[in-house]
Amino acid sequence: MFLHHVSLTLLAFALCASTVASAEDFYVDPVSGDNTNNGTSIATAFKTIERARQAVDAINGNMTEDITVHLRGGIHRLTATFTLGSGDSGTNGFHVVYRNYGSEVPVINGGVDLSGGWVLHDAVKNIYKKTGVNFPFRQLTVNASSTIRARTPNQTNPDTLGPYLTMSGIDAAAQEAIVPRAPVEGWRSVAGITNVEMVMHPHWYQYRGRIDPDASYQNATQVRFKFQSPENNSIFAKGDSFWDSATYPVPYYFENSIDFLDAEGEWFRDAATSTLYYKPRPGEYMPTATIEAPSLERLIQISGASSSNKVRNVRFEGLTFTQTGWNGPSTKGSAMTQGARELVQPFAKHGAITVQYADNLDIAFCKFRFLGFTAISYVKGVTGGSIRNCDFRWLSGNGIVIDDDANDNPAAGEECQNIRIVNNGIYRFGQQYSNGIGCQCNPVFLESGFLRDAYQQ
Repeated sequence: MFLHHVSLTLLAFALCASTVASAEDFYVDPVSGDNTNNGTSIATAFKTIERARQAVDAINGNMTEDITVHLRGGIHRLTATFTLGSGDSGTNGFHVVYRNYGSEVPVINGGVDLSGGWVLHDAVKNIYKKTGVNFPFRQLTVNASSTIRARTPNQTNPDTLGPYLTMSGIDAAAQEAIVPRAPVEGWRSVAGITNVEMVMHPHWYQYRGRIDPDASYQNATQVRFKFQSPENNSIFAKGDSFWDSATYPVPYYFENSIDFLDAEGEWFRDAATSTLYYKPRPGEYMPTATIEAPSLERLIQISGASSSNKVRNVRFEGLTFTQTGWNGPSTKGSAMTQGARELVQPFAKHGAITVQYADNLDIAFCKFRFLGFTAISYVKGVTGGSIRNCDFRWLSGNGIVIDDDANDNPAAGEECQNIRIVNNGIYRFGQQYSNGIGCQCNPVFLESGFLRDAYQQ
């Protein structure tokens, strides 16, 4: 299994302590701002980043200097993805810059605040609940710390994400996952069994199958699990030999039942009743805890119209990006190879920042935290620019993916190239999709010993 971190040297985060305003600057204050303001000073700041984008659009047609949008510190909570198109570009070689104001810390947040309203559900087990949680998610943070979706066996090793049970193998023709019976005795009585996911790790693959209890069955020594559609087809495509437990014991675990909610730091959401359950860790006081769950898959979408009409000369600097999710496996399971790459089209191609058809895009001195799939995804047609001096932590899948379209022979203008990736640190990636990687990069320029991969079998 991966030891889920990447270290690097020369990581620097020396942001300027002061910001010099120009004639074409705008300000966004998520606390005191107002979108009816003109946005041209701290005292008359806008409320939202989207309003600032609209103001930039009114003056960026023939730029004579950079236009800077200064984001004040605090949570800039998005209810929709912030989208930039070709018309939002910098012109005449100048940039449109979205950056932190001074040394303040603006947080671009795609989550929902679930703090408050928690009541004790089970005093003996110390489980709390909150009702009215009526949206799907697969990640939860408490006091800016990641938690674990209820599972068995309980996760106790943060590096291997184990321990695990061990499979006996599969019967590909019958589309059955075979496990010894003793460790899973009583599986039919597990609450919400149709929503339980069996997570399997043959080699560098990860499969998630939603159990089909009506088709699954057992004999004296084995349980043979069948899965729901469509993943019942993709999970078994590699054939029996790929799962040969004699040469490679395949680890697995189960996830997503209230019956698995027995360890501190675990949670479960009952979709049928819109109720969220959580067992707090020591020091977490539920009446005052800060609790968030992601509602957006993407925080920023940068999409040029084509390879000849790109978004150009945009920079993000000194920002923190957090709280994105991905709910695909909840409705269709998943089958993933290395790099958390889905095997069945259309596969997920999204990051907290997702880009296609852009030129000279810079992402600098930014932080990425608690993201539900990939942090930065360059899909296709991205050229020039850089990703530099950024810090990535607690990612469900990948850190940076370049050429996320995964086209081995892209047409002219569709390739991603000449992108500098320098002095970044990526730690604790693959936290949910454990074959995620730090940086999946093809025609780019890596500098300063960017990646040192560490593996643990």
